[in-house]
Amino acid sequence: VEAVEPGNVFYRAYRTADPQAFVAVEVYADRAAHEAHMNSEHRARAAARVVELLDGAIKAERLEQVW
Repeated sequence: VEAVEPGNVFYRAYRTADPQAFVAVEVYADRAAHEAHMNSEHRARAAARVVELLDGAIKAERLEQVW
């Protein structure tokens, strides 16, 4: 998906083997861009809506690219 937020390189959503789970991957140009996203109003609104749709909590994990 084409990035539309400054500093966002891309984002993708994936299905997992568990039909009740999915993984969203977001890549940012740098830590500052990620922090700006995390502190944005649109992200807060989206997260609140996503939580309403989930059967559990959001689990976030920071990954480090190795290649």
